[in-house]
Amino acid sequence: MDSLKFFEGMIALNTTMTKIKLSLDDIERNNPDRLDLIRSMSTSLKDLELTKGVMKDLEENWRVECKTSFRMTQLNIELQNKVSDLQEEIIDLNREL
Repeated sequence: MDSLKFFEGMIALNTTMTKIKLSLDDIERNNPDRLDLIRSMSTSLKDLELTKGVMKDLEENWRVECKTSFRMTQLNIELQNKVSDLQEEIIDLNREL
């Protein structure tokens, strides 16, 4: 996942939530007797709010894991370089014998 794709998803989610809020407000104002729609849309809006919270948690975890992965990659490169240096040192020591 990249940041752009995540932001596109969050924008789409926020847009959908806004549309549902506006529609729900309109229905409550103009058709307050349509409790079936009001309940259904209210439930859907709560579900989307939960989804938004989960997405934010996932984004935070993803960013932490990206940083951890980057640090591990750096450490791996450093260790590979150290192994190469030690292998060359062993070769040099063997030549001296």
